[in-house]
Amino acid sequence: MANDEPVRDTDAGLGNGRPFAVEVEFLSDWACGTGTGRHGAVDREVQRDTDGLPMLRGKALAAVLRDAAETVAVGLNDGAIGTWHAWVETVFGSQPGASSRQRLHSGAQFRPQPRVTPVPAVLHARPLRLSAEVRDAIAAFDDKNRVLAREAAVLLRPGVAIDPDRHTAADDTFRIEERAATGLTVTADWQLDFPDLAAGTPVPWEAELLLRAAARLVDAIGGKRRRGAGRCRVTIAGDRAQERNAGDHPRERDADGRPSEPDDGGRPQDHDGGGQGAGEGADPVLNALLGKVDEARSPAKAVEMAAATMTSKSGRAAPAASPLGTRAPDPPLHRHDLRITALTPLLVARGVIGNMVLTEHFVPGTSLLPMVWRALGASATELITGGRVVVTNATVEVDGERSLPVPRALHRPKDTDPEKPNGARAGGAQAGGARADSAQAAGEQAVAAQAHGGQPDGQSPDGGQPGSEETDVKSAELVNLLRPRADDGQRLRPMSGFCVADGDDGIRIAKVDLVAQAHAVVDDASQRPTEDSGGLFVYEAIAAGTVLRCELWLPADAELDVRWLGGEHAIGRSRKDDYGHVRVEVRDPGESPLTTRSTQARTDGGDDGQLVVWLLSDLLLSGPAGEPVTDPAAVGAVLEKQLGVTLTLPEPALEGPPRELVTTRRVESWQRRWSMPRPSLTGLAAGSVIRFQMTGKPDEQALVRVEETGLGERTAEGYGRVALQPGLLERGTIRLPSPYPQPNVGKSAGPATEPAAGPATEPATRKLATAGLPALAVELLRRGWRRELHRTAAVRAASAELRHRFVPPDATAAQLGTLRTLAGRLTAAGGPEQMRSWIAATARSRPRREIWGKDRLNRLTALTSGASNGSGPSGGPGADGLWNCLAAHPPAGLAAELHPAAAGWLLAEVVRAEVEQRRNRPMGDEPVATRPAGARS
Repeated sequence: MANDEPVRDTDAGLGNGRPFAVEVEFLSDWACGTGTGRHGAVDREVQRDTDGLPMLRGKALAAVLRDAAETVAVGLNDGAIGTWHAWVETVFGSQPGASSRQRLHSGAQFRPQPRVTPVPAVLHARPLRLSAEVRDAIAAFDDKNRVLAREAAVLLRPGVAIDPDRHTAADDTFRIEERAATGLTVTADWQLDFPDLAAGTPVPWEAELLLRAAARLVDAIGGKRRRGAGRCRVTIAGDRAQERNAGDHPRERDADGRPSEPDDGGRPQDHDGGGQGAGEGADPVLNALLGKVDEARSPAKAVEMAAATMTSKSGRAAPAASPLGTRAPDPPLHRHDLRITALTPLLVARGVIGNMVLTEHFVPGTSLLPMVWRALGASATELITGGRVVVTNATVEVDGERSLPVPRALHRPKDTDPEKPNGARAGGAQAGGARADSAQAAGEQAVAAQAHGGQPDGQSPDGGQPGSEETDVKSAELVNLLRPRADDGQRLRPMSGFCVADGDDGIRIAKVDLVAQAHAVVDDASQRPTEDSGGLFVYEAIAAGTVLRCELWLPADAELDVRWLGGEHAIGRSRKDDYGHVRVEVRDPGESPLTTRSTQARTDGGDDGQLVVWLLSDLLLSGPAGEPVTDPAAVGAVLEKQLGVTLTLPEPALEGPPRELVTTRRVESWQRRWSMPRPSLTGLAAGSVIRFQMTGKPDEQALVRVEETGLGERTAEGYGRVALQPGLLERGTIRLPSPYPQPNVGKSAGPATEPAAGPATEPATRKLATAGLPALAVELLRRGWRRELHRTAAVRAASAELRHRFVPPDATAAQLGTLRTLAGRLTAAGGPEQMRSWIAATARSRPRREIWGKDRLNRLTALTSGASNGSGPSGGPGADGLWNCLAAHPPAGLAAELHPAAAGWLLAEVVRAEVEQRRNRPMGDEPVATRPAGARS
């Protein structure tokens, strides 16, 4: 998806391949969960984005819109299967597996028949999140305010199952569920992409009508939506586009970007609680489209007419098919590097285990070649089939450098763990389970220490742990099996993953962060996941925010649309909704020092007449009958022809270095358009290393050409990338650095912002000004601080010293009850005046004045009024005294607003704690004024 101007800013309606805004405003709490919980805390969690804020999956909204679109199609087709059902399949895609099951229930006559060839959806849905302005404002808060704002966006709902026989709570059924708070508005840019229409061409009006009408029927989404949760209002293409097409002026918007209310304060009439009726105040664009219902065309005819219209307007005929290319004599050049940032989780399927789809840890060139093909224009097919284009696999980026698969010749001692400091001995399953958390904590500790110019706590400057035997131990080392070594009795195991250079004699291991997200197929008949409909399934994916990098090799004369390529695109599986949304940056080519040949290899043509081959990607070779070949000798046969030397595999030796360290890999894929499996791809796996005995001296240009063009088949997709005589494999041992500090592995690095520390007497949170912030960000911050102050008041009231400052130990129960009642009214109209009247009446009564004391009454007066007329180490009266008593300091923009409520909570909790303390006090220890009449000490 290109990063172009959104269609909502044009006058031509929805444009093909152009984003349009989809907005969902929630009118009640909503629960779009992950299918998981937190043990001992929450039984069901809500879905959160990378910023920790609630989000709505594109899959969920698209599914609800599809269901509403089917209802619209039934009405527009007068209850029969017709044109509008075909538009439902065109917009939302066909359901070949579900259609056959849907024919079994009573509503089957309203369902289309299954197709032989699946129809891909033209609607590309993206996850809906809070607006970028709100997310950026919350991200700019300091740590405390940011955490409070995130917590305020989610609330907890207790629940219990009711026994059908006893009509009481069933045993062992109590649960706590998370729900996202009401009042949140999530938005995203979706698009309609018809493959046969040019970008920017107005989409057929039938598709726009179906989408807008379906949005009108959606009034709830998410879990428990039939029990009041998830009430919402869905807007397609924004209000400004509707009003512009209707000839009205755009409505003003508030700080959240939401349309402001009209001057009369009225809202349009809701349809079934969620939308608007098709009359007064309805969407003028929808009304105009409904007037053309009788002119509806089939999807194929509508697309054909739209393409013909654009051809006649432009005066240009459709481009002719590009011819197949022939193998060019000149190899391609390393023209660009593509830096790919995952904006959503990225799924490249590598297999299925049960109901879980596993993902690759990299993006193969096969997934990247389509967008490069489009950027090359009319000559793309000729260049690709002629072997003049190469798109390598996109591997994780580490500190701005593209990583490479770890050579299988590098082994580590079996009893050491390279992820632990100094390669410490692994501590079994328990230690391994906590490895990631400890490494992350160590990295955060190191970053914090570096920010203050020091070392992490408990760590010496050289990376070791003070007071331990490992302080002087060097970093862990990997053993290169291709080099002679003494038999020290160590058991070795191969390394896996990706690596980058670290200094002159070391490498750094890079691993990709993965996430797992649960999904469900909802059966139309039972309206819940069932075994027949597919039920629950889980997607494993590369985490959002991961940065990958690949190389793009092109001829010198090839024209590449860098502007289009350097934008937002969709790759991988399930890319039409919640996965595969990436941002591509076209950068200057880089070079990995790991593949550089040493000076000795360049001058002598090899070490002792040997040629070492390191596979940087999978290698596909085929035999005379087209069968896959994985024999290392076949690799030597291919290299002999291109290098002009004789290559043979050395005789196996018991004590000498191995001649091959290889493994095979099988790749399965699916042809979506044909609905059939593709042929399996079997070859030597990336990271394999082969050592050949070489007769003759290869030319340097021949070595370079092999590395540039690759070996075997499907080199345009990144297969067959090799490194010949790499300098990395000439050393006997390879150093692994200590994991302190943690490197920036595969994450998008943004500008580091360190909140300025205020003086000791004024915390940094007091300096946060809410002016100019989005209204929703301020509201979440307000809710968060209300929760925080309420919790803090209950904790602080447990202090006997604090209670004594506001409540005398000999106050009567009636006086405490009155104070608690008045404390609860401080936020009501006239509440502070009632509190001050009670304080004045207490001061006028001599017995009550002697019990309460003048200082205590002054503190209550100052606390009620919010005036700051005193100070002290434990907090004086007034506003500053209240925050000091609570040990919490809200931002300056919210302090005055929250002061009455916070004062009421503090006094109420003080009274409650005092009454509780008296209730638990032994008989005879209470003050005289509180004893019952006739009681004696």
